[in-house]
Amino acid sequence: MPRQFFSFPVAGFALLITVVLFSTYELIGQNSRLSVFIRFKVVKPSSKNIRVTTTGRRHAGAPWNFPRIDRVVKSDEWSDWIELSDWKWHGKIYRAGGIAEYPSLQLTLSDLERRKKPAGCELQVQLSDSPTEKNVVINFSEKSDGNSIMFLAPYPLRENAKDFETARQMASRHAAWAEEIVGDNRIELKHFEMISSIWTRHDQTIVDQEVSTLKRLGFNVITNLDHPTAKRFGFKVAGKTWLYNPDPEEVLKRWNTLADRILRKEDATSAGKEKHANTAYYEIADEVSAVNLKRFQKTKLDRRFREYLKRRDLGKYEFGIDLDEIEYPTDDLFKDTLPKSGPVERRRLLYHAAKFGHFWSVRQMKLLTDLIREDLPGMNTGTLLPSHGFLGNAWGPKWIGMSYRMLDSFELAEQNAVTQISTEDWLGLNHMYGSEYTWTGGQTFGYLNALNRSAIKDNEITMRAFITPSDDKFLRLKA
Repeated sequence: MPRQFFSFPVAGFALLITVVLFSTYELIGQNSRLSVFIRFKVVKPSSKNIRVTTTGRRHAGAPWNFPRIDRVVKSDEWSDWIELSDWKWHGKIYRAGGIAEYPSLQLTLSDLERRKKPAGCELQVQLSDSPTEKNVVINFSEKSDGNSIMFLAPYPLRENAKDFETARQMASRHAAWAEEIVGDNRIELKHFEMISSIWTRHDQTIVDQEVSTLKRLGFNVITNLDHPTAKRFGFKVAGKTWLYNPDPEEVLKRWNTLADRILRKEDATSAGKEKHANTAYYEIADEVSAVNLKRFQKTKLDRRFREYLKRRDLGKYEFGIDLDEIEYPTDDLFKDTLPKSGPVERRRLLYHAAKFGHFWSVRQMKLLTDLIREDLPGMNTGTLLPSHGFLGNAWGPKWIGMSYRMLDSFELAEQNAVTQISTEDWLGLNHMYGSEYTWTGGQTFGYLNALNRSAIKDNEITMRAFITPSDDKFLRLKA
């Protein structure tokens, strides 16, 4: 058998080894850069048996919350390194400006030894891109009046460590910004409600500082603030209900359950009466569309639809069938568009069915206003009409956009279903998402307000505008 000779270029072999080693090194380096590890030490309270739950929140779409991981530790002892690398991390989102658009983490304590929630805590925390002390990227301590601390996780950690803030540091930055902008010229509005909300309530020290900042800037209503704090700082609060439901019997039943359990018990006390008197308004749902009539029992829906048609003298002449045979065309109204061809009688029925959807939705909102005012006489009620999909359904479900399922602002005002109608912030959204999403920004915001003004006419309805302070250069408060 003849001898076989194999030649292999040595230089090429060396190059191959170099490329493989370099690629492996790069992969390891990249994985390390994208890794997230955390460990913590409970300084206060002192206990031999404390459960610490690690979780957090995202900003880049679902899932909005991180998973929960529990560890049981002793005070003054470091936990093990907990790897969070598999979580759905993201970097800074240029959506509303400011570094709060990084993910955030929250550590929550339960004192298993005393079987209660600690009234105050202090932790030392380390964040790293590898489970070793020498590679710690962020090392900090944070206190809280409650049993939780919160802080940013500026991912990737090593690249963005300079953007790290604890919740208390963030509140202090807000306060310093407001002081710089306003100085000694505190703003106090006499005839105008300027409304905001508090981003967290886990630490009363933070709540007090953020409320003080909003007070300095002229805000006078905070939607999710507890009444004692609101009273202390001279704010009004707001209520909210999500009982926007197509079945009036179900709405009545659930409202009475809620009112019996909370509102009527509160109203029996002087503190409760004071809280209700200090409530600026009750919000009904959010970004409302016509109610989902698929959730309405079919026989009830058909009966109500026939009653609606009968009151308008509509029947066999218009639809080609007897009124008693008409069924509400729910499935057809959940298609992307109404048909542009087919029997005119059927298309006419679909038109009136869509109009009924608006009428019935507003009727249900009016029912909620009446129920709220029975328990809280004279209470203002409000709702936010949809705007996100207004021009060509920019994103989101079509029924919150410019379609037959969009809630008709003219119907809403005609029935006086609420005392306040809101328009959402295309002015702010133009900064949040960019022109490719909102196209005309402030002009659209003005158009939506003009539309609602036209709907209101001479009715006793107040207009509200929701503006997102989202410009990263000039409007940093949301950061």
